[in-house]
Amino acid sequence: MRFPARRRWLLRRLLTVIHQLLGLLGGGLLAHARSLPPEWRHRRSHWPLRLAAALVERGLDSELVDLSFATQLRYRLERLGPTYIKLGQILAVREDMLPHAITDELKNLFDQAPAVSFSIIRALIEAELERPLTELFLHIEEQPLGSASLAQVHRATTRDGQAVVVKVLKPGVRELVLVDLRLLT
Repeated sequence: MRFPARRRWLLRRLLTVIHQLLGLLGGGLLAHARSLPPEWRHRRSHWPLRLAAALVERGLDSELVDLSFATQLRYRLERLGPTYIKLGQILAVREDMLPHAITDELKNLFDQAPAVSFSIIRALIEAELERPLTELFLHIEEQPLGSASLAQVHRATTRDGQAVVVKVLKPGVRELVLVDLRLLT
C-alpha cells in the first residue's frame, strides 16, 4: 500500500524531527558524561553512564559531537527549520525555567539564523514582483542585514534613490510551518 505524497512528506518530516531529538538526547548524555569531574568518571557507579556515552558517541553527528549541549540544541533547532527556531526563541527568554547557558545560546536564534544564498533570494524577489532586480533597485546588498527563522532582510536603494530594506520570506517556510503545525496537533 502506497501513501499519498502528502502523507509521505509528513512521515519524512516526523522522522527528521525524531532523528534530531534522539541526536540531542545522545549528545546531551555524552556532554553530561564529559562534564563529570575526572575523579568521578572512573568510579564504578558511573560505568553505565560511560558505556552509554561511548555507544552513543559513534552514532552522533561529527559536526556536533564535541559541542556543549546548549550549542547542540541551537544547531538542531536550526536544522529543523522555522517552527523549531521559533520554539527556541520562545525558550531563549524563559530564564526563569532554563539554565542561563541554554538561554544565552538560544538567543542567537533571534538574528543569527542561517542565511539563504542571494541567488535564491534574487529569484524569489524577481518571481514575486515579476521584474528583474535591475528594474526595481539601483543596488541591493547581497549580504543580509539579518537572517531570522522566517525571513531575511537586505539593504537596497530604489531606482529613485530611496534607501529601503527588503524583507524576503525564505523559500519553503510557509509549507514547512504548515507541516510542523500538523505534526504538533
